[in-house]
Amino acid sequence: MKKLDLKTLAKYGNQYIALPTDSSRIITAGNTIGELEKKLAKLKIKDAVIRYIAPIDKFLSPLCR
Repeated sequence: MKKLDLKTLAKYGNQYIALPTDSSRIITAGNTIGELEKKLAKLKIKDAVIRYIAPIDKFLSPLCR
């Protein structure tokens, strides 16, 4: 299983993302859960893990980046 790195997740700051159950990649993203659910329905994906990615510039200290 490939893990997602911080740089990949930083692109989705302040958004909700959908991941497969093994968390190997990002399926789609949206600004709200409703928007994300509509995208998942359009893609006909029923099993996905939804996570919120906080804004990286406000969440991590400069030393962590």
